[in-house]
Amino acid sequence: MNREFYTKDYYRILGIGREASPEEIKKAFRQLALQCHPDRNPGDPHAEERFKEVSEAYGVLIDPEKRQNYDFIRERGLGRSAGPGFRYTQEDIFGDMFRNPGSSDIFSELNREFDRMGFRFDPQ
Repeated sequence: MNREFYTKDYYRILGIGREASPEEIKKAFRQLALQCHPDRNPGDPHAEERFKEVSEAYGVLIDPEKRQNYDFIRERGLGRSAGPGFRYTQEDIFGDMFRNPGSSDIFSELNREFDRMGFRFDPQ
């Protein structure tokens, strides 16, 4: 398990408060994803990592179960050996985002926005 999950502040990463609604989470993610996407920042070695960090925060906070678990861990200051722990890896979070229509629809919106900007992406 990656200990970083206990120290990352997903709310700060997205620039939102703990009470943010799913719509506010989606809006914050969309704005940040458009700003920090690696294709919009050629030559910036940190753009990809920032995009991953923003996507990871979105993936946790947009999923009610993950968000509840994350909030529980942060409120109680639990570490790896105490309590249920935050059991999601970055791979779990990203995989769930693409499988869940409630969280993956944002990627269609981003693709349309990038298309308007002249960026083209091939579906994989």
